[in-house]
Amino acid sequence: MYLVNYAGALGVFVLIAIVFDLTEKLDGFLKHSLGVSQVWKEYYVHFIPYYANLLSPLFVFIAVIFTGARLAQRNEIITLLNAGWSFGRISRPFLGAALLIGGLNYVLSNFVLPPSNRARIRFESQYLRDPGYSHSRHRHLQTAPGRLVYLESYSHGDSTGYRLAMDRFVGGQLINRLSAERLVWKASCQCWMLTQVTQKSWKNHQMKVSQFDTLYRKTGFRPEDFGTSLAADAFLLDRQELLATIRELERKGSEPTEAFWVEHYSRLAIPFSALIFTMMGLSLSTQKKRGGMGPALGWGLGLCFAFIVMQRFSLTFAVKGNLSPLLAAWTPNILFGLATAYLYRKAPR
Repeated sequence: MYLVNYAGALGVFVLIAIVFDLTEKLDGFLKHSLGVSQVWKEYYVHFIPYYANLLSPLFVFIAVIFTGARLAQRNEIITLLNAGWSFGRISRPFLGAALLIGGLNYVLSNFVLPPSNRARIRFESQYLRDPGYSHSRHRHLQTAPGRLVYLESYSHGDSTGYRLAMDRFVGGQLINRLSAERLVWKASCQCWMLTQVTQKSWKNHQMKVSQFDTLYRKTGFRPEDFGTSLAADAFLLDRQELLATIRELERKGSEPTEAFWVEHYSRLAIPFSALIFTMMGLSLSTQKKRGGMGPALGWGLGLCFAFIVMQRFSLTFAVKGNLSPLLAAWTPNILFGLATAYLYRKAPR
């Protein structure tokens, strides 16, 4: 019954999410004359598992609250306790189901969803976003020791960047700066085409200036350095790609890696929360109280909201503050785990 309630609650949420998303994006689908089959295969097949997995642990909580409250209302918990079952033994089937759900969440988050998310993002970029859309702005890279790169903006759609500055330092002194108004990636030569280029070099306290309309140059960075290296894109990487990206960013010193570490640790912490929510939900709901299932479900929804708020705060402190990414990812689980331990002691025996 627990798994049936979980699947039912999650299914209702997915249907509601599809209706709201379809209402928002219908104009874009019609604008590009997309058929129902194409929209389903290229978009909603990837949309559904992403959002289902995102809130899965919370629906575990709601499902176990609903199931436990129903068992309590029917006096089945009291019957089992009187028959000599301990509360821990009653909890085992629920924990087994939660372990199954958490394991599925872990596999989805680390191996299945990243390529699925990339397909969904490609569809949105092609049909639903402004062609000039770019979420890669004000990028700083270190391509080698003493070689620093700044790019004001980059568009993934046409592999074009704007307002490039490349500096080379020797012994802490700036000896060369190359700037360009525009750069475009050329796959044929595996290089960049720079336009409106100005190159300045300093030697013996004298500056030499050279200007070019067009210049082809291998710069030490590639288009993917402005794509998957963004913290906002960490969810597009599978486990091995995520760890490789972290190592590469640490080598280059191009941007902070806290957001990537948070994503890495969260992929275990969030599935594990299914076990905590299961025990907390059972401890809360298996006591027969006045009002039936209403108060238990109210508590469940309130605690779900508190968990989401706590998770957002801790992740923000990790990315923009000094909180350890490991601690940020696990803080909600730790606090809710302590609360679960207290509620477990108060559960019926």
